[in-house]
Amino acid sequence: MDDEPLNRDMLSRRLAKAGYEVSTVSDGAAALARIHSTRPDLVLLDLLMPGMSGLDVLREVRRTVDPTELPIVVATALHETSFLVEAMEAGANDFVTKPLDFPAVLARVESQLRTKGIVDRNRMLASRLDVARTRLEVANRELAQMFGELEREADMDRRSRDTARQRLHSMAVLGDRASKGIDQDVVMQDLLLGGMVAMHATGIVLFRVDGDVLRRQYLVPDSIEAPEELPLDGQTILARIAHGHTVLTETCKPFGTGTAVPALGAPMVDPDGEVQAVVLLMRGRSNPFAREDENAAASLAAILEGALQRTSLTRTNIERMIRMAGMRDPSETFSHTNRVAGMSLVLFNAWCDRHQVPPQRRLREGDVLRTGAMLHDVGKVAIPDGILKKPAALTPHEYATMMEHTTAGAALFSGHRSPFDRVAHDIVLHHHQHWNGRGYPQVEQPDGTLAPLRAEQIPLTARIVAIADVYDALLSTRRYKRAWSRDEAADYLRQQAGEHFDSELVELALGLLDELDAARAEFPEPDATELQA
Repeated sequence: MDDEPLNRDMLSRRLAKAGYEVSTVSDGAAALARIHSTRPDLVLLDLLMPGMSGLDVLREVRRTVDPTELPIVVATALHETSFLVEAMEAGANDFVTKPLDFPAVLARVESQLRTKGIVDRNRMLASRLDVARTRLEVANRELAQMFGELEREADMDRRSRDTARQRLHSMAVLGDRASKGIDQDVVMQDLLLGGMVAMHATGIVLFRVDGDVLRRQYLVPDSIEAPEELPLDGQTILARIAHGHTVLTETCKPFGTGTAVPALGAPMVDPDGEVQAVVLLMRGRSNPFAREDENAAASLAAILEGALQRTSLTRTNIERMIRMAGMRDPSETFSHTNRVAGMSLVLFNAWCDRHQVPPQRRLREGDVLRTGAMLHDVGKVAIPDGILKKPAALTPHEYATMMEHTTAGAALFSGHRSPFDRVAHDIVLHHHQHWNGRGYPQVEQPDGTLAPLRAEQIPLTARIVAIADVYDALLSTRRYKRAWSRDEAADYLRQQAGEHFDSELVELALGLLDELDAARAEFPEPDATELQA
């Protein structure tokens, strides 16, 4: 919208030449009517207009349309900064200055449409996640019905009935746990361990179908000597289960070599009827599986498949958010966020060991911590490129803007609708707080004043992520710095104990450097030329 015909015509022609479908209007009332009638993908809005101003149009649109649904880029002259501030507070997504520089306008348009596309895809994935959750609930109900029928078998002896009841309870507990976890690896390891215990097995492995091979994905305990992959057309029990879509139990060499042991496996079948993976339980040679164990194995496979589908959607959604942040800040790589998450879990488990945290609380809180840690800097999508990618030191004003990524990111998880929302909110908002109270952001204190958090006011999860984030950054190459050595990074943590960081957590971290480095090694740093591009 612009009241100057020449501006409208020139911009319309150049945007059309760039491949966009453009519609223009000359006044605010017409703009508002056009927006409501056509619902465009993006609006370019001049702030100063006769009659109904661009600012009035912006405020009216934002009464009903969220900035993530309809990006609005405002145009203003450099001397009109007060109008620009009002526009950004009213819900503008970005701005361009007049006279218009078309390459800059095109860049802003492309950036906003790209971000809108990612948000739209995330909404679609959330919808698919709801469908997957519903399917899992249906599977749980069918599971309860199946085991109810199993209990009513008249010819089952007392020992078999007791075993069936135990399995029914165990599978119901597993089904409940499968519907609540978030992080895929944490959830799957928990379910596999629970299934192994429920089935009185000594080991359990999960191989996923990957083209013409079965590729190992999970095993419990990790001391099992299982190959990384097996041929899908082979004669192992795993391959025959995948090909036959059937449950099998027999004494055999599960991976084609080694000692023969009792084995029981079941296919993990997706909603389209395709075998996605095979789960296999093993026992000692003197304790073979019985035929009645096959139903329980099939139920376990169904629970695992439902959990895998649900957590895969969650992981995809979160990965898209992280990659969206990475589009704005090249240093915020997908590898970096995964390394921070892995190291945070190592530190959290060490803290739990010291404080004797019960296993279920450790599992529950570790699950959301690991996923929340991956999103610690997601708020950087709200920071302008000129600040985010500036190669030189930031001015005080620019640094103040950069600090806003904590509050912008935390707003994504406001409302605390779930434990994950609460933990993610705490991590994103407070991972730059300092133990000595000199971090950011400022928050309202009990006496009504505003100040940063300090010491144990800072949530434990944020204190943990702060150490993991800084340690990984120190060891990583960036455009503006070399990678520090492990000794240099460890010395920095020591120096900052009680200042920037929680002294207890620093002590734990310094005793876990090998474990922290192992967690980092799972997600290698991108090639140096990539980082400098």
